[in-house]
Amino acid sequence: MLLSEVSIDYSILGSDISVTALQRAVDAVYTRKELEKILPIQKKRYFLRSKDRTLDKFRIVLELRKKNNFKWLNLMNEFYNVPRGFDIIFCRNVLIYFDRKTQKEVIRKLLLKLKQGGYLFLGHTESILDFNFPVKMIEPTIYQKN
Repeated sequence: MLLSEVSIDYSILGSDISVTALQRAVDAVYTRKELEKILPIQKKRYFLRSKDRTLDKFRIVLELRKKNNFKWLNLMNEFYNVPRGFDIIFCRNVLIYFDRKTQKEVIRKLLLKLKQGGYLFLGHTESILDFNFPVKMIEPTIYQKN
C-alpha cells in the first residue's frame, strides 16, 4: 500500500516455509479486527468488503495482489530457488531460530540474491556484524551490500 501511495513501480516476492501461511497470503483476505491499524482511507482504497456481509471479511484489491508473488522457501536448503537482484530483502526475526553457523550460511545465501547497494533488514535481536560480509550497517537492523 505504501509503495502504491508514492507511485513506485515494484514487485514483491514473499516466501515462507509454511504452505498454510503462503496460501493465506495468496488469498489476501482479512477480518475487520486484523485491519484495525490500517488507516480508514487505505481501507477504502485497498480493500474490498465481502459480498456476504455476514462474513465481515475484506480482500486486498486486485491491483495490489498482482504486484505480489509467493514462493515456498526453506532457508535450510542448499540453494534458494529465487531470482537474483533484489533491491531489499526482509529477513526479520528468523535468524534467532538458528545457531550461529547456520545464521552465517543463511545470510551468505541471501546476500547472493541481493544486488550491490541493496538493503538487508533483520530483526531487532539479530546481528551479522561479526560475520565479515561485504555489508555496511546503516542502522542496527539495516545493512547495505557493498
